[in-house]
Amino acid sequence: MTTRKGLDGKPCKSTTCLAIALAAGVLIADAVPVTAPDEMRKVPFIYCSDLFHPAMDPDDHFDLAAVFRLKELDVKAVVLDGHIERPAQDQLTGGGRIPLEQMMEICGYRVPFAIGLKRKLLDPEDKALDDDPRFLAGVELIIKVLRESPVPVTLKLSTGTDFAVVYNREPELVRQKVKAAYLNAGHGRGGPSGEYNVRVDPVGFERIFQTGVKLYWNPCWGDIGYSNYFKIDDQHVLFESCSLPLKRFFAYAFQKPDDDPISFIHDRTEPELPHMKRDMWSPPVLAHAAGRRVYKRSDGDFLWLTPAAARRMGLEGRECRAYSYVPVRVVPVSRGVIREAPKMGVLDVCFHPDNPNAQMFRQDHPDYTKIMTSCLRNLYSDD
Repeated sequence: MTTRKGLDGKPCKSTTCLAIALAAGVLIADAVPVTAPDEMRKVPFIYCSDLFHPAMDPDDHFDLAAVFRLKELDVKAVVLDGHIERPAQDQLTGGGRIPLEQMMEICGYRVPFAIGLKRKLLDPEDKALDDDPRFLAGVELIIKVLRESPVPVTLKLSTGTDFAVVYNREPELVRQKVKAAYLNAGHGRGGPSGEYNVRVDPVGFERIFQTGVKLYWNPCWGDIGYSNYFKIDDQHVLFESCSLPLKRFFAYAFQKPDDDPISFIHDRTEPELPHMKRDMWSPPVLAHAAGRRVYKRSDGDFLWLTPAAARRMGLEGRECRAYSYVPVRVVPVSRGVIREAPKMGVLDVCFHPDNPNAQMFRQDHPDYTKIMTSCLRNLYSDD
């Protein structure tokens, strides 16, 4: 059994490490080495997520599994969204750390993680200088990773809060050390957005478009294909090819047992997993960040592969354009502090401008949903 260092610096069994860490309220983990295997050191990556347990929406568990299955992503840090005010999902007492600890256990390596800000930005230049240190850990971890990385880093964002504060504090660092940011929020046709990630922090959402970083905007909703959303008719198709530990990871999310989360994934019993529809957004975004494209292996069978992997598999000429990014100029309309402009998150979107500040996701294939489902199923396969 894998051993790790507990808070006292002594080895502890993996089944008890999580309980000890949660009880102590550790904000940035971990005391053990956080280096990924050599073959994974390709795209330095910071993953920001509203991952919780119990789940607000289990799509975040599916996304987390995708992040750790994409071997091109060298996950340098995970920032857990701190906005939610529900006691059962408090990041300080468990929350997203539970599924994250499980996934790190499954994959056999660890990454540092921290909790993000618990409030909205008060104005576009808010630096959150006087906030509770427990919820500044996410901002500080992002800054630490950027400073220490010898090459620019890619980020995936849901709310814009923590990254916006990082930019407000260290704009030059962001310009030098951020390769790209993927923002998964909002509505693809501009105008008022009632989408969840925007409501959480509309000022932070707007601020991301003003940072000047290479920005891939992935609207959660949008007309005429300007959204990365897809709905899987029966999520059970994704579980069929998973390893047993990964199946038990998903089972823990759906069953919400009282069992120790690490012991639960090591149980050798085949779990019962629900048949139900599943709303999904982020997997194609994550695959793009990893440098993968869509390839058709056979009728109805699609893979996310790097071009090099496609050549090795003899699929070089079978790339399928399921989605793309189109240049846009996104300008916040509200122009004010949140107290004076309660309808923040209003955007003016211009397509194919001379001076784009973002690339917006667009579905390009009539079978986009079927293709994404096949790609995700194959990504999870126990190979």
